[in-house]
Amino acid sequence: MGNTCYMNCVLQVKAFPSYYLCVILGYLQCLCNLPSFPVYFLNNAIVPRLNRSNPLGTGGQNCLIKFAPRFSGCEQHDAQEFLSFLLDGLHEDLNHPISCDRDSSDVSQGYSVAEDAQLAELSWSKHKARNNSIVVDFFQGQFRSTLQCQACRHCSSSFTPFMFLSLPVSFTRRTTLDDCLKEFTQREIVSGSNKWYCPKCEAHRDAWKQLVLWRLPPVLIVHLKRFKVDCNGNVSGKNEANVLFPLENLDLSLFSGDSMHSIKYSLSGVSMHRGTLVNGHYTSFCKSTVDGSWRYYDDTKVRTVTDAEIQTGDAYVLYYSAFTENLHRVAK
Repeated sequence: MGNTCYMNCVLQVKAFPSYYLCVILGYLQCLCNLPSFPVYFLNNAIVPRLNRSNPLGTGGQNCLIKFAPRFSGCEQHDAQEFLSFLLDGLHEDLNHPISCDRDSSDVSQGYSVAEDAQLAELSWSKHKARNNSIVVDFFQGQFRSTLQCQACRHCSSSFTPFMFLSLPVSFTRRTTLDDCLKEFTQREIVSGSNKWYCPKCEAHRDAWKQLVLWRLPPVLIVHLKRFKVDCNGNVSGKNEANVLFPLENLDLSLFSGDSMHSIKYSLSGVSMHRGTLVNGHYTSFCKSTVDGSWRYYDDTKVRTVTDAEIQTGDAYVLYYSAFTENLHRVAK
């Protein structure tokens, strides 16, 4: 399969069933460092949950190249793209939908916290009915997108699920995760050819648009958007700013909807990238669930590191876990 460090740095932080392991060359290392999630895959306990009849899944087959030929050959690939493929495939293999209804057109008109809360719950219930797997239970959250007409101040809200929190990174030498979150959730103006059709004005108007976190998952995957992509989809450069991130007590309440309950997160792992996408290399830091120590993984090389070493400018994907009791509650 050629270059596999982009796989290793992801798999070293997560946990997947044994029928996937031969796909990824057995690089287990610290897959079990996310609380609660790995228990589903011990001794093939996940096998009875497989939905082999799902046409969107792999049927439990173990051939990565068959379902994702783009990962064949010796080229370097993007670790976050591989992680997205792996979680999507795992979800479809374990998805037992309750409903096949694809209607997701729930939109609230006007502004009311109570109305938004009801709409969010309805939208999430519909999503869960179509997407019923432990991947959704552990890794997916919900955004609230709000549009407000600048002329009449009419508001419209909609809700969408997310698996990754993909954050912009400012082109500075040093920034913080909070700065990335502020930029992600800041209000922007929709104007020109993108004007919003206001149902109250019955005309296209300039509007404010804002995206905030509404529902948080037990395991939050934060993707730092370091690679610049041109209009043709080609990577044209990399942002190497040093993003400072907390190891404990990540609090997202400042970037969430009004009904959000405060959830504190602890860092479980970091996938890192140094160099360019073509000539770069992926490594990872993983926190042991046994003794709480941090370890550095560079393919087959492993060493124990201090907390101070975790803060690195090479951080690309951050894996945050909510407190263990929250994870157990969701996993039931």
